[in-house]
Amino acid sequence: MYIQVLGSIIYATQTHSDIQHAIGVLSQFGANPGKVHLEALKYVLRYLNGTAYFALILGWKGTDGINLIGWTNLDWAQDTDMQKSISGFVFNVAGSKVD
Repeated sequence: MYIQVLGSIIYATQTHSDIQHAIGVLSQFGANPGKVHLEALKYVLRYLNGTAYFALILGWKGTDGINLIGWTNLDWAQDTDMQKSISGFVFNVAGSKVD
């Protein structure tokens, strides 16, 4: 059950970059999770539930528009030696001011 819930939360890291480190650490114990790891996973779930309606709004008064461009990549345990999933993302924010 631990690994299935963890796998589901990995998807959430694409929009919640603030939990990436916690999920990375918790994923290291997927083969043999203890009680402390399950409690930490429950904490992350409660955090996601409590912040479900939070949003990052890009823009300010007087702008002509802001372009947000993002790239993501995910490797589902293709490393045959370590059997770990790796994910990453990059965002580029560009805007211009209206005079």
